[in-house]
Amino acid sequence: MYIYLIILNVLFGQVEFENPISKGKLTQTNLKEISGLERSSFHDIIWSHNDSGGKGIIYGLNDSGKIICNLILKDIVNRDWEDISYGFIEGKNYIFVGDIGDNDKTYQTKYIYYFEEPLNLKDTIIINDVKRIEFKYPSSNYDSECLMFDPISKDLIVISKRETNEKVFSISYPYNNNDVVIAEYKTELKIGSSDNLLSWVTAGDISADGNHILIKNYTNVYYWKRGTDLYNTLNGSGQDIVNYKLASEPQGESICWENNISGFYTVSEEVFGITPEIKYFKKKEIVNGVDKKSLNDIKFDDVNFRFYDLIGNLYSYNEYLNSQNNMFIVLDLKNFKSIKLLRHKF
Repeated sequence: MYIYLIILNVLFGQVEFENPISKGKLTQTNLKEISGLERSSFHDIIWSHNDSGGKGIIYGLNDSGKIICNLILKDIVNRDWEDISYGFIEGKNYIFVGDIGDNDKTYQTKYIYYFEEPLNLKDTIIINDVKRIEFKYPSSNYDSECLMFDPISKDLIVISKRETNEKVFSISYPYNNNDVVIAEYKTELKIGSSDNLLSWVTAGDISADGNHILIKNYTNVYYWKRGTDLYNTLNGSGQDIVNYKLASEPQGESICWENNISGFYTVSEEVFGITPEIKYFKKKEIVNGVDKKSLNDIKFDDVNFRFYDLIGNLYSYNEYLNSQNNMFIVLDLKNFKSIKLLRHKF
């Protein structure tokens, strides 16, 4: 029974990230109210945009935060752009921009603009073919700052802001570009409170494989590993990534995964005269709560350790080294604890 309890802990274990490092400061004056980040899977670039009232431009940043490309969306106004997302559909990469902000809840409909990511980049590119989804909520009006693309269903996910329990809505694929769409209510998040503005949801991202979800507010980042149903997953308690607080972002409204899910990026708007910085949180390879790097210092042997596969078969150390199995439970007999060795990516 002890072994099987350990196995359950492995399968549903948490993830950890290293403390943030600065990738670069956003010193250019046209990126003062940055409100969205998304990593391109085709170019070595991070797409971003400004908050409400800014120009209808998507900025392409290199890893140090310098603008190297401007995508000008022809005839599109930035009423209140609040988030950006990225998706692969029928062999093409698309960029999605959520004109979903509405502080006073006065706009009866909201917009999501999307277009194909350019194959070739240069300093300035005019995007002529921009598609638009016009939508409204089923029974009320909401301010929102979180837009996510679900790579599995191709649906677009919008999450409210300022509510006692934030509402999760979806816009189904294939998208309707001709009529006003009614977003479908799906579930509630169990984070945040309308009484605490610091807990209002400000951004989110789903990994390129669809299995890992990050959602942030002004003070916290939460992580979910996707289960059999996305919305049941989001209705559960997310894991608080506690060292996000070390980023010291006074008004962080942006987050995105790295392409290979090896970490995530965040950035704050410029407030209190603090120049925004792109922060990167590298994922740790965690084994029983210990950074995998430290395992290099352990001298494994058959005297102090026992090696079990997931069904409880005992292996010698050499058999463990030569096995093709993906996961082992290693019992440390000297220190009376278990070490979980995973040979697959989380």
